[in-house]
Amino acid sequence: MQKDFDDIKPERVLINEEGDGLLYSTARDMGIQVDVVFFRFDGWSLGSPKSVEKVAYDLWETQWVSFWRRGWTERKPISEYKPL
Repeated sequence: MQKDFDDIKPERVLINEEGDGLLYSTARDMGIQVDVVFFRFDGWSLGSPKSVEKVAYDLWETQWVSFWRRGWTERKPISEYKPL
């Protein structure tokens, strides 16, 4: 069974190139779509729309351990990450 990406609720969602973020629930209520979620070594997560994916990745580039894209059924190791 494929999980809906909405089952993944990142701690924060990046909303612009300046690095501003919102709580997942606020971003969802504003209609901001999360296309990728990065997971840090300490369990913290950051979601992002495609438009600012690179900014999200760059914020903690050395601390990400895995990521998940919309429609996937499992996380992948960050070593497999390639920006779209």
